[in-house]
Amino acid sequence: MLSRALIEFAFSLPEAFLYPNGGLKEGLKTALRDLLPESVREHRKQGFSVPDSGWRRALVSQFGSMQEGIAATYLNDGCEC
Repeated sequence: MLSRALIEFAFSLPEAFLYPNGGLKEGLKTALRDLLPESVREHRKQGFSVPDSGWRRALVSQFGSMQEGIAATYLNDGCEC
């Protein structure tokens, strides 16, 4: 998905630029300083959850456990191994 030129450029950047003072993504934040507002650049990470509770419940009710349901659905489905 990435061009070879972009990958080569990224690997050519010195670590002192990429991680000044040991900070992750500081080089990227510096490069985007004029393009992104501070509120975006300094926004803290936040996680997200996968909405799988309905899927999990269906597997447990049908197969007894999520693991058994996944195995039956994806590993044994029509396989003549």
